[in-house]
Amino acid sequence: MPGPIYSLIYRSFARPPWIEGQVLNDISVEANAFNSKHHITGMLIFSDGVFVQVLEGSTVEVLSLSARIAADPRNERLRVLWHGNVGERRFPEWSMGCFDFSDVPDRQAPLDPGVLDNEQVEPVWTDTMTQRLIDFYRENRVEGLGPVFAQMRRLP
Repeated sequence: MPGPIYSLIYRSFARPPWIEGQVLNDISVEANAFNSKHHITGMLIFSDGVFVQVLEGSTVEVLSLSARIAADPRNERLRVLWHGNVGERRFPEWSMGCFDFSDVPDRQAPLDPGVLDNEQVEPVWTDTMTQRLIDFYRENRVEGLGPVFAQMRRLP
């Protein structure tokens, strides 16, 4: 019987020069391949130089991956916003759903603007934000999408 599902949510900053385009796609491909192999699921959001990621899996695998991410030269200042055991996977079909919200108005992003603000030193993570990510996942999951960093479109 599998053990509890451990979840970790962090924020980090893209190291200049800014990450965009192909580099975001490369991160998505790498994350999907690694996470599938290590039974990790979750979501990665990028917005104007800020990463927010939810990881879920075994405690050992998630902590090991978060240490790898912290050491990755493409980002810096990783800060854990929340961690703990959860009853079940919240992103079960995504080895890593990836979304770029750089050109999306704040009202359309699934996170509070303060979390994505690179000037906000101590963002506060809430259960409401977790639920907004889960709702976003449920509304936007696409089977067979593959490891592509989805560009969210600005709505009219």
